[in-house]
Amino acid sequence: MRSRALPAPRCLPREGRERPRAARARGALGYTMIEVMMALALLAVGASGVIAMQKATVVGNASAKSIATGTALAERWAERLRLDAMVWNTTTPLDDLAETRWLKTVVASPNVWNLPPSTPAAVAPEADPIGADIVAANDSSVTAYCTHLSFRQITPKLIGAVVRVTWRRDNSIIDCAAPEMFVPETDLGRYGAVYVTIGLMIQERP
Repeated sequence: MRSRALPAPRCLPREGRERPRAARARGALGYTMIEVMMALALLAVGASGVIAMQKATVVGNASAKSIATGTALAERWAERLRLDAMVWNTTTPLDDLAETRWLKTVVASPNVWNLPPSTPAAVAPEADPIGADIVAANDSSVTAYCTHLSFRQITPKLIGAVVRVTWRRDNSIIDCAAPEMFVPETDLGRYGAVYVTIGLMIQERP
């Protein structure tokens, strides 16, 4: 019986045997430095956008709060002026306008901004950050809002009043007696302001 020789095993070239090992080694290296830097750059751009939106939201909320508080203060002072006008009852034979608390300013200094006088423990033109009048002498609250009034005699029996409430846009302390508070035009670059205009008629007795 003749024996049959088995075929010799096929041997791959040296470089052929090392190619899969080299491919596996390259795949185990992970991400390249360029890919990592690109990912970090995209992350930084996205994070800066989120931070910018948050900042805009905070500024917008603070501005809305200031406007709402200023409007409430202006309406409060408008109501005080209406009550003050109740004292003005006659122009003949003597005008009793001088008996009012704030409207009498129209005689001495019309058409200019005036800081209304305070009433101890009751009324003050200075208000704290939540819009409450700072009426106590020992109150250490920060002054955040200022109220100024301007009066104009329209007719002998009608006075026009403008209530202006101002605040610092950077939310810092405001000086209600500063000279810049009495100029005709408010510096809207530094200050926010709310205006309320009302007409006050004499309350004649029957």
